Amino acid sequence: MNTLPLIRSHIKKSDRIHKAQLIATSRGSKFQDQSDLNANLAARKEKAKRLHNAQLMAF
Repeated sequence: MNTLPLIRSHIKKSDRIHKAQLIATSRGSKFQDQSDLNANLAARKEKAKRLHNAQLMAF
């Protein structure tokens, strides 16, 4: 399996996220603090994990 396209997509995604963070902080976004971004990311990951577990239990 060729993983090069997957690696490229991860790099592009991280680049887009970085650019979005720069724009958000330059415009005075409420997420200027990196800890806020990390807390939101952790909450989204936890929600996705609970949803995934619920789907597994449904089968």
